[in-house]
Amino acid sequence: MNLQLLGAGNCDLSMQGYEDIVECPYNRAHQIMSFRMQTHLYKCRKNHKDLKFVKCPFNETHDLPEPELKYHKTVCPDRETFDRYKYCIRTTAATFVAEQDHATEEPRASYGMDGDADEETWDQYGKVKAYNPRAYASRHAVIRKCTGMAPSEKKAFKEAERKRLADLGNRSGQNAENN
Repeated sequence: MNLQLLGAGNCDLSMQGYEDIVECPYNRAHQIMSFRMQTHLYKCRKNHKDLKFVKCPFNETHDLPEPELKYHKTVCPDRETFDRYKYCIRTTAATFVAEQDHATEEPRASYGMDGDADEETWDQYGKVKAYNPRAYASRHAVIRKCTGMAPSEKKAFKEAERKRLADLGNRSGQNAENN
């Protein structure tokens, strides 16, 4: 049999799509593709309940022994992403926000590291009536659908809609003549 057809002649694993293989923390013999790691860990945790592993707060696929967690938190490669999100660190042109004229702006609330400094309250605007799409559609020239109705109800609804749209058309025509 030709070994070249089986791929035995080509030992470069990166050429075959194995460049992102990760080792399972529960069993070093398990070599898993990185995108499948979360599914694998779910199954492997069930089989190794005797091992006391904790999850990294920055990445759910980082399971490690509890004594190593403190050190791992300082060197975790996913911490950068978390810090960028938490502290709104802008690193790319896509996240650039144009500066505004600060002289006309009111001072904004400052948020500290813990995030509980001056909190924004939406209650200051008072009570606002909820938006009712049916009420809006009944007062404006909007085509409405009749779904989930019996045939007789559909017929009555369509007739009422014709009258409603005709009345709305007459009102808008009268308003145009008055102006």
